[in-house]
Amino acid sequence: MSGVFYSKVRAVEEFPIGPDVRSIELSGYNGSIVWEPLNGQAPRVVAEKEVQGMSEKAVEKLLEEMRIENSSSGQSLVLRAVHPKRTIGWFTLQVRFTVFAPAEQIKEFRARTSNGSIRVKTPVEGVLDLASSNGQINLGEVVGQVNAQTSNARINFAKLILTRPSTLITSNAGIEGQLELAGEGLYRIVTSNAGIRLRLPHSTRGSLQAATSNGRVEAMLGEHQQVGGNTVVIKRGEGPHLEVKTSNSSISLLGY
Repeated sequence: MSGVFYSKVRAVEEFPIGPDVRSIELSGYNGSIVWEPLNGQAPRVVAEKEVQGMSEKAVEKLLEEMRIENSSSGQSLVLRAVHPKRTIGWFTLQVRFTVFAPAEQIKEFRARTSNGSIRVKTPVEGVLDLASSNGQINLGEVVGQVNAQTSNARINFAKLILTRPSTLITSNAGIEGQLELAGEGLYRIVTSNAGIRLRLPHSTRGSLQAATSNGRVEAMLGEHQQVGGNTVVIKRGEGPHLEVKTSNSSISLLGY
């Protein structure tokens, strides 16, 4: 807008990850959370705070009030972005976290944000507990347990080998990746108004139920070959149970 003064300020804080840390828990807002490969750097979490607004003094004051609360103890690193109590006027506030940590050290990674993506770019063996809204969740290779939930954004993964009951849920966006079920229990993959595309081993055991509305299910797993219809049920003896559901779109289950 012509004649309007616009100001943006930012600040960066770093938190070291000690050699005894096994769990990382992060809570932010309006920004992304990314776990990057270590690549020889010092293990740490980088928190970037940013405020945009029309008044330079006001945005600087808000930046000072944006705190990163550190409640770490023992083997857990816990960081929470605290929102200022009052924001009068037009302002945009966001907190982004970037993690540089060795995957072999961290066994639990919990991340919460809003209006931002969550990306895990390093191979992980352990527990991922991830939640966002209006932001994608992108995972590389994970062995363990994954609970990931967002809305109005995709969930993509390179390869998940799930050893414990897990859930992937979004809405109004698709879910896609390569999946292997290596443990007992219930596994749920759910969205709405968008497609689901999964690649599974032909030898997948247990039971599988896939259902959609106003769409079709394609299942090409070993001897089970089906194209068409809105429901597929496959039973292969004892083992895990996989539920795949969407609405107003298709489901594709392709063997490899």
